[in-house]
Amino acid sequence: MSLLAPVPVAGTLDVQLLINTKPLSSYQWRVVLLCFLIVFLDGLDTAAMGFIAPALSQDWGIDRASLGPVMSAALIGMVFGALGSGPLADRFGRKGV
Repeated sequence: MSLLAPVPVAGTLDVQLLINTKPLSSYQWRVVLLCFLIVFLDGLDTAAMGFIAPALSQDWGIDRASLGPVMSAALIGMVFGALGSGPLADRFGRKGV
């Protein structure tokens, strides 16, 4: 038996010790990678909007001040989605939301 292995004491298990002594599995690394890719693509979308805004305003003949609400709409939508999806999922279930 290893010195780092969690030892049950009187039928109990130290979960923190168990988590701290086990290495991350390949499944956990895949979940971390998938979450990173999702956040990366979400940020890429936001950055791309900022990159194309000058060309878009020039091609469409719109001043930059008028493009402000359009540029912030995605970010505002993410805020409302993040704040609203949790309570809705609690009330109606995660699958439905």
